[in-house]
Amino acid sequence: MLRFTMTVKGTEKIDFAISGLVEKIQDWSALWPRVVDLIGARIMRPQFASLGIRGGTPWGPYRHTYRPHAGSLHGTKVEGAPATLRDTDKLYQSLAAHNEYTVEEFQPLSMKFGTTAPGFQWQTMRRYPARPIFAFLPEDNRAIASMMTATARNYARRLGFKVLGQTGRDITGAEALAAGVEALNGGPGAELASAI
Repeated sequence: MLRFTMTVKGTEKIDFAISGLVEKIQDWSALWPRVVDLIGARIMRPQFASLGIRGGTPWGPYRHTYRPHAGSLHGTKVEGAPATLRDTDKLYQSLAAHNEYTVEEFQPLSMKFGTTAPGFQWQTMRRYPARPIFAFLPEDNRAIASMMTATARNYARRLGFKVLGQTGRDITGAEALAAGVEALNGGPGAELASAI
């Protein structure tokens, strides 16, 4: 069983497991950029657009008027105005797109995604931020799991074509998938798995 765990500093922990073929894959590096894109498109953009409603905790209005000081990266925030958290767009762009504040680190079995944008650090200092930005819902976990499962099946299918391709006959996708799964489980062609 492969555990997918994500910790959002100061807020929540997402933890779900995927079993079966997925746990046989030992390098997810090529998938992590797609997971980050999914987080941006499915989670971050809607969370900002809905002012937190998407995640279940609507962002309250600003409680005070804040004016930027000299050299500040923040814009003016007016008391009572909706908290869009987009006064300079640096935070939004770092999470929903990419900019100099985006944090992405991809390893074979782990990834790190986040931001160093000014204005986010204050949120993570409290145990439960007043305006949570990261809001993973069960359907988001399912979308990530589905993406990982599809990637594992494609990997197994490619491996199966490589294993059965040595036979010199036409091979169907279903045959290739079965042969790839068998190879990932230590069967014939297991030595080819690292070459894919």
